[in-house]
Amino acid sequence: MKFDLKNKAYFLAQIENLVTYQELDFGRVLFLPPKEGKDLLYKVVNTFNSKSHGGYIYPESLENIIKYPIAVTGIEIRKDIGHWHCLGAENEQALNRIEQACSILRFLLYRDVTEGICDYFGISGTFLSLNNQQGAWFRNDIDPIPSLLLEGRQNPCVIFSQYMVSWKRDQRFRRLLSMFNEKEKTEISRKVILSLHWLSRALKESSANIKFANLVIGMESLLSSRDDQTFGSINKNLSERVAVLVGKNLKPKDRLDIYEAMREYYGKRSTTLHGCKVKSRRGKAKSQITEEDIRKVGEFLVESILTILEIPEIKKFEDVIKMVNGCKFSFEWNAVTKKFVYAIISEKNS
Repeated sequence: MKFDLKNKAYFLAQIENLVTYQELDFGRVLFLPPKEGKDLLYKVVNTFNSKSHGGYIYPESLENIIKYPIAVTGIEIRKDIGHWHCLGAENEQALNRIEQACSILRFLLYRDVTEGICDYFGISGTFLSLNNQQGAWFRNDIDPIPSLLLEGRQNPCVIFSQYMVSWKRDQRFRRLLSMFNEKEKTEISRKVILSLHWLSRALKESSANIKFANLVIGMESLLSSRDDQTFGSINKNLSERVAVLVGKNLKPKDRLDIYEAMREYYGKRSTTLHGCKVKSRRGKAKSQITEEDIRKVGEFLVESILTILEIPEIKKFEDVIKMVNGCKFSFEWNAVTKKFVYAIISEKNS
């Protein structure tokens, strides 16, 4: 990474419980293994000739600071900034950007590795910032990753080299990174990034009910709009969009099953958040949120995101609605369709 010390402030955060043996370049955020992270700090610190003062981190002290992979990002600063301690907004922006990059990483691992493997890494309590006015690194203590996330999970999350090779070959990954790196994010980019935030929160959550609720909120942030509250049912519209995006290559009966399942999940989310008993759409009381519920709604969210990423024609949310309507009204009333519809009607009436 080439440092532009005149126009940017640089921030480093350690990512606890993550292991990577190579550089992970996400554009505006760079993940580095601990050794490379230390080498970077030594290189930068050694270029400074400023006198020591409060907050200065000497090179020999870095060995005790950097223990995990680090995430690096540069934030453009205001030209009128006079002192390092005025960079509160840039500090917050850097942390948000690094957390977004972590959310992308969790999404990729959740999809490609195994369920639960990536739910416990996050920003540690050490946050370093480069003072480009005074030429020094400052160490700030932030709230670390909660210790409860590590209970029973001693093994760190390991990023093997073949994962990154596979991701770089995937056009969906490349499009996701382009969304992440947009300075002025489009509507669909904002929705995708926000849904990843809720997926990330769900993966870090220990409560089954809150984990489930966060996943459904992620679906809402991705596939609902203000118009849904005015025109029709949020549940119905959301479920139709999930059925089309997730079941685009499936048979009509399978898409209908996804639609019915998502309607029930949305109902469960509402009753759970409002402290009511969870009921099925048929009115029968049901048990609490199950692991299968969490697995399925997580799968729906991930597959919906992947479908949006793989269709370059989807540039705004209106395009998602057009796609859903196109699929809804493109059927032909033939013998196959009649058989399918009559079977559903008979099933509903029985």
